[in-house]
Amino acid sequence: MLTLYRLILTLALPVLLAATAWRRLRGRGVAQEAEERLGLIPAQPGRPLWLHGASNGEITSARWLIEELLARDPERPLLITCNNPSARAMVQGWALPRTTALLAPWDTPGCLRRFLARAKPRALVTIENELWPERISRTAAAGLPVI
Repeated sequence: MLTLYRLILTLALPVLLAATAWRRLRGRGVAQEAEERLGLIPAQPGRPLWLHGASNGEITSARWLIEELLARDPERPLLITCNNPSARAMVQGWALPRTTALLAPWDTPGCLRRFLARAKPRALVTIENELWPERISRTAAAGLPVI
């Protein structure tokens, strides 16, 4: 079943890129969004803890957790991903120390391979009820805890 999922999502990748480009025509920054979705992110410092929430609601409900994690470990950076630009902007607007907010990579093998290689997360904490099979399996296969 995962093979079929991978095939469908890989075939859908050109459509996803076209949708991203369409948003550019409507005045939104496509280059940064496409890079983040493709896993082409800057290298992350210090093996961050990766937290993912689908959108504004999940991320907002986890703000207390984010602040607690920052307070308990003053050295550990946090990498927070979400599925939409408004949630990313919201997290950036919080201006919390040692946090980076990015759009989540698309759930394809290549996008996640690049993302994991550049992010080098310590673990993945998923704050949502949507399951992304490739994200979970690639992260676990890399020997990282998925919570």
